[in-house]
Amino acid sequence: MVPDIERDETPWVRLDYKTPPQEAKKLLDFFDRFVVGQEKPKEKLASKFLMYKHGLNKEDKPAGVLLFPGPSGVGKTSMVKVFSNFLFGSPKTFTRIDCAEYQESHTIARLLGSPAGYVGLWDPDNPDPSRKGIEPQLSQWNIDKFGYQASVPNEVKQRKMRLTEELGKLNQKLQDLKDSQVEGPDDEARLISAFNLSLGEFKKFQAEIRQLDEKYPYRPGGYPAILLFDEIEKMHHEIVKVLLQILDNGMVTLANGKQTILRNCFIFMTSNVGSERLAELLENRGVVGFRTRTVEKIDHLIYKTTLEEIKRSKHFPTELIGRIGKENIMVFRQLKEPEIRKIIDMQLEQA
Repeated sequence: MVPDIERDETPWVRLDYKTPPQEAKKLLDFFDRFVVGQEKPKEKLASKFLMYKHGLNKEDKPAGVLLFPGPSGVGKTSMVKVFSNFLFGSPKTFTRIDCAEYQESHTIARLLGSPAGYVGLWDPDNPDPSRKGIEPQLSQWNIDKFGYQASVPNEVKQRKMRLTEELGKLNQKLQDLKDSQVEGPDDEARLISAFNLSLGEFKKFQAEIRQLDEKYPYRPGGYPAILLFDEIEKMHHEIVKVLLQILDNGMVTLANGKQTILRNCFIFMTSNVGSERLAELLENRGVVGFRTRTVEKIDHLIYKTTLEEIKRSKHFPTELIGRIGKENIMVFRQLKEPEIRKIIDMQLEQA
């Protein structure tokens, strides 16, 4: 089940990582079990989640938007996986867009579906399964499925799975009975009796599945969800317009005209832009002037340097930075030696 995610009207308390309220501490403690360091991104994500939970986010926007720039291997994608694990009980329950696979403009069809008149146009209402087309990654079901599945009790999911398996077996049995050779009146009567018995069981199982579906109906767009654009700078600039549409109004229009609602969806973007300059900056920590700076000043310099690189990058147009918001750009720092040792220890414990 989705953990304690229903909206409530409890007064909002600004999140302080040093002395967080109890419900924030639960999430931060969960992060700390799996992600080493990166306190500011943890705090920001916890704050976003609690604002969503308390209904304080904008209703016409996604549930939360965060850009995670930083070098490879410092926990950017891991943070999203841990958040997924917190929400749905698995680190794999989110929609990941590998932007390296979207470097050509025509690949937009994978996200939104093929245009009308093209092979593969997604038509989920077509009664002919062979003509339904290819479901795009940003279909409503692909966004909602993890949240919906988490909202249904495990015993119900297991029962539906067993019923579906039995329906498959009965369907095959009915087909075999239809194709059986009749060898006289007695054999015909036996086959008819067996067919009617199997058909009765088939209808009974179908009815039970319908009852379960009615008890736990699917509500399009009504579930918390996670969407990750991994290495956003690799995506074709025309496809970035899709992201702008999502950030603008929490919705996106597919090629078949249907809309996908993402107003309960947390949008994450990761990027390596600025990593090289940041590495050069940190290599100079021993020079006069840098060595005397406080941790807070160094953090500010890291943030400022990364933001400058993002602004310079052709992959981040001004309108995209504006939609994200500078306050939602959480720079992931290079891991320090004690943090690396801690990660190794954690991995050894899990081995």
